[in-house]
Amino acid sequence: VKLFVEIVEEPSAKHEQDIVVIHGGPDWDHTYLRDACLPLAKLGRLIFFDLRGCGKSCSPKENVDYHMDELVKDLIALLDHLDIAQAILLGYSYGGRVALRASYLQQERVKALVLASSTAYEDFYDELEASPLYKERMRPSLKQRLNEIKTSITMTAAQKARALAIESLPIDVFDLNKLAAIKEVIASVNFSGTWTKLWLSDELPKVDHPDYGAHLAKKNTPLLVIHGENDMRFPLSVAQRLVQTVKFANLISLPATGHLVALEEPLRWCEEITRFCQELP
Repeated sequence: VKLFVEIVEEPSAKHEQDIVVIHGGPDWDHTYLRDACLPLAKLGRLIFFDLRGCGKSCSPKENVDYHMDELVKDLIALLDHLDIAQAILLGYSYGGRVALRASYLQQERVKALVLASSTAYEDFYDELEASPLYKERMRPSLKQRLNEIKTSITMTAAQKARALAIESLPIDVFDLNKLAAIKEVIASVNFSGTWTKLWLSDELPKVDHPDYGAHLAKKNTPLLVIHGENDMRFPLSVAQRLVQTVKFANLISLPATGHLVALEEPLRWCEEITRFCQELP
């Protein structure tokens, strides 16, 4: 597997930290997070990469190559290639799930975890669908439109991935006044469609997830959980539950923001992550 990697370094940085950003989707690429994360380069090396099958990284042909554990292997191989013994993992949405998996399988390589708009749990869908805000945004017309995209026989998987991302923005963005600007950011993402095709055909390899909260509670890996207060993908309660389990974890909830909090409030979002990284031993 060949991965597309971008490393940002500031000449004046102290280079005390290596921060690896793991994007979400997973059928997106790293570019939508780039501008929001750029200020972190003052702390050291800021490393972006596209997951396998995403963006400019290559796409393996076999379904088994899209198991999450293969993503963790890619991550560790990247750290090895860059001669990084330990890195701060900043995982966004699905990328946070990958970061959690990496901390479970390769805990010794993780200096700290930043879980952004992500979840350690999967049993929240009933709660989400009962949310008044979610009910308001996920109108029957939107639900029908999303279903039409998923079942289309004329659209390619890449076209479906892009259309689903754009049409779902009222769910992912709380402040609808910012919708147009965020849509421009999403428009530049290189959607491959590889993961979407497997997901829609129910051929995506299943992952046997452990209780990540219980695992982290036994470790001393510093943990920041940063979440939009009005996240309509992963409700705030999943972040609160994780922090209740991992007592030493920090929870930052940004008001009036949704799942794409990094695009809605990029300055404050990045400031909170910067503060966390600066306080690491």
